[in-house]
Amino acid sequence: MLNLKPTLQEQNFLLTSNLNISKSINFNAKLIGKNKILHVDLAFNGSVDNKENINAVGFVVYKGIKIPINFYIKDENGIYTMYANGFDIRYNTFRIKLASIRGSSQKDGNINWKTDGFKVYLYNQPILETSVIDGVLGLKPFYLKSNQAHINGLLKGSFYFGYDKKFYTSSNGVIDIDDTLAFIKSKLPFLLAGNINYAINIDDKDINLYLKSQKPVLLLSKYLSLPLYSDINLDIKTSKNGYFTPVNLVFSSSDGKHLIAFNITTSNHNIYIGSSLKRLPVYLYSKNGYYQGFVDGFVDTSYIFKNLSSFIDIKGHLDPGVLLYQSFSSGSSYGSSPKLPKNFYIEYRY
Repeated sequence: MLNLKPTLQEQNFLLTSNLNISKSINFNAKLIGKNKILHVDLAFNGSVDNKENINAVGFVVYKGIKIPINFYIKDENGIYTMYANGFDIRYNTFRIKLASIRGSSQKDGNINWKTDGFKVYLYNQPILETSVIDGVLGLKPFYLKSNQAHINGLLKGSFYFGYDKKFYTSSNGVIDIDDTLAFIKSKLPFLLAGNINYAINIDDKDINLYLKSQKPVLLLSKYLSLPLYSDINLDIKTSKNGYFTPVNLVFSSSDGKHLIAFNITTSNHNIYIGSSLKRLPVYLYSKNGYYQGFVDGFVDTSYIFKNLSSFIDIKGHLDPGVLLYQSFSSGSSYGSSPKLPKNFYIEYRY
């Protein structure tokens, strides 16, 4: 019996293996590494017999998610057949189901494969579902590619993916904001309505996301006395340090006199949102009355993620100007503007 322990390193990825060779080859291997986009921890074991039949069992671990691997490639009278088990995994409130993958070799030696697709659930409700996906697996040299497939749910469009010396995937279609917020809108103090065309391209180095609204997106809130609108046209990319380039959004009234502008940046897995208010039409309601007026100022929000805990840091300066106070208990009379704090700081941990 011959024992070999070959290793292979390419950039930030390291493959280690242990081979025992006799009449067949028994192996176990581990691939670890990461870059700006990928973080791989792959371990599997299997065998290759003298007919080049391959069987492998193992798992991939990504950020605590354990994805099982169980597949074989067999030579049946000169035709290679492939089969890989599907999986059903859960992560927090998400659930992902992938159907089994099957295929067979063609005259050119490549394997044509097919799967019934995958489904993604949030709170046990389906949010994404694909059509049947098929493609080609090449063995010498190794490459993988899918044909274009359809995706339905919160995203409506098409996508494809593959691997040829590097991983890549691409998708384009339409996002219905109403459907997207349907799962959480009861928890939000605002409502967005509209459709956004999207195009996203991902490889092992970069993520490029393009968003453009079909018509101005509507923003409504119980704290605003006027509707606000935004023409969304964003080209978001990963920067050299692996974080997303800044995003700027402006929601304004139809006459442009009232607005709130957002600047969103990311750094070290944290999200920073700066907002600037210009004569924002606020409406605050209570059981005793309501306040109505226009507010100027700024609010800075930081979402900090450390280890398994997170906290939100909110601070800013607001100038409420003159706010109308309408009291329900005193009929039509109303008093002067209430004294509100202009500088504030809030910290919320969870």
